Amino acid sequence: MSQIVEFSKFRNENIFNDASLRLSDGTLLPVHRVILCLKSNYFLSLFTNPLKHNGKGSNEFFIPGIRREIMEKILQFIYTEMLEFEYDEIFELLTVADYFLIDGLTEQCRDFLKNTLNPKNCVKIFLFAEARFHRDVMEAARKFILVNFLKVMNVCEDFTKLDYEHFNQIISSDLLNVKDELSVWNACLNWINNSPDERKKLIYQLVQLVRMCLMNAEDFQTSIERHPYVLECTKAKSLIDLVKKFHLKSELSQEIFEYKLALPRLPHEVIVTLGGWSEGSAKMEIETYDTRADRWILIGCEDPFGPRAYHGSIAIGEKIYCIGGFNGSEYFNNCRIFDTVTRTWHPMAPMNVRRCYVSVALLNGNIYAMGGFDGSVRHRTCEMYDLKTNLWTFVAQMNSQRSDACATVMDGRIYILGGFNGHECMNTAEVYDAELNAWSLIPQMIHRRSGLKCIAHHGRIYAIGGFNGLVRLKHCEQFNPTTDTWSPIAEMLCPRSNFAIEVIDDMIFVMAGYNGTFTISDVECYVHETDEWMMVTSMNIVRSALSANVIRNTRNIQDYLYPWRAELIEERHQTSIHATDSETENLSVQ
Repeated sequence: MSQIVEFSKFRNENIFNDASLRLSDGTLLPVHRVILCLKSNYFLSLFTNPLKHNGKGSNEFFIPGIRREIMEKILQFIYTEMLEFEYDEIFELLTVADYFLIDGLTEQCRDFLKNTLNPKNCVKIFLFAEARFHRDVMEAARKFILVNFLKVMNVCEDFTKLDYEHFNQIISSDLLNVKDELSVWNACLNWINNSPDERKKLIYQLVQLVRMCLMNAEDFQTSIERHPYVLECTKAKSLIDLVKKFHLKSELSQEIFEYKLALPRLPHEVIVTLGGWSEGSAKMEIETYDTRADRWILIGCEDPFGPRAYHGSIAIGEKIYCIGGFNGSEYFNNCRIFDTVTRTWHPMAPMNVRRCYVSVALLNGNIYAMGGFDGSVRHRTCEMYDLKTNLWTFVAQMNSQRSDACATVMDGRIYILGGFNGHECMNTAEVYDAELNAWSLIPQMIHRRSGLKCIAHHGRIYAIGGFNGLVRLKHCEQFNPTTDTWSPIAEMLCPRSNFAIEVIDDMIFVMAGYNGTFTISDVECYVHETDEWMMVTSMNIVRSALSANVIRNTRNIQDYLYPWRAELIEERHQTSIHATDSETENLSVQ
């Protein structure tokens, strides 16, 4: 570092300078040849090739086409290896760094662009990186566009300015992150309307990009089938007729497969469920949910340590941390890590106490384990796991003993709700402030709940299901931290306790559990905008006391997706035929 300081001082005070760079505006910048040659092969060639000399003196070299401000930053990096980047000039700076073959600066500029990606600038960065052959930046920008497509479509002015080749590349991708194909059609319309006279001629090519067979019949009919652009194009209308036949359940043509019109796209995130209690014993099966295919997939990666139920789990990056639990005879303080990339299990530090029916949460990069049962005592204690040190340390105790409670994080604080204290199911709730290392009570829930699940979603804490001491509950309620009040929401379709919960596709999913009579595999999801629950495909295994996490953008996410996607087309077509036949029979009876 001291050498860098001296080099910079030599330049600033014009000490030992042995060359000058003359810019197009006449600016003369004194430099040291050897320092520039150490960082740049361009300057090594310039200073050692007599043909590059400009003839005005042995120490002066002409650098055309580069602004003084950018050249000053280039020299600052060469002399100090430090630079503060600004978005407004990053494209110019990267271009010049690339031109001068300054690998260190080029790499830092690329990293800056990848870290600066947002819905407004991602298309510009993608096109720039492609033009300049910065493949890593281009791929990062492309992935950002696909993952954040809806936001990009709404706020990025450059998106509708894309040429057809690039637009097609994005819209046709299996990885386009959309819940419904109507948004894809709207994106096509927005793109056309940016230059309608020229682009509406491409309507036949554009309708092929929309997986119209996945749309509901009403959206397809009102938004695409009757659209003027479609009605004006004979070839587009012929494709629309094929989709109409699919929706009418009368024909499944080869073109449906050829154009991917009914092929589900691939999600960027999946639900991963671990362990649980089934058929009288603990299990460790891993089952994942592919939202786009609406299918559950069994993954053969059981923990060699053995099964566990009534545990907690937290996903961080590409790893899932499995905390505590019970195997039917032993209450665990041990914890395990599942690596979703290598699909292998690894040990981690054990907790200070055994915790079955444990509540877990992730706050500020640390895992918290709260309450639980060790076979004798229900705990008030809480402890925190530091990933960097691989150590658990105790933090402040809760106000109450709680096992079979549930915790979630919102606005930088941990909320824990309900549970069982050894005598009764609880309706109390409390919140943890990590800065103060203190718990404080919040208003009580409407219902007593043990074996409940809770989750933060759209600024509310949702408390769902559980056991009130008499029956398993369908009741659900939400907490508004602004008003400090609880209010009921729509009931689940099935009562359940000791189930799993996660948010994916902006919906709350509840999975499996115990309904008071049977262990179940039923899954349903809650849509907060409409305050309603809907059934989705059931899990492959009936179980309770399982855990669930969402993994996002992991490198090998396709290992966790439903592999037979093309078969879903015929399956859905047959299902639709049967549904239509049933509707027809019901109408005839009426």
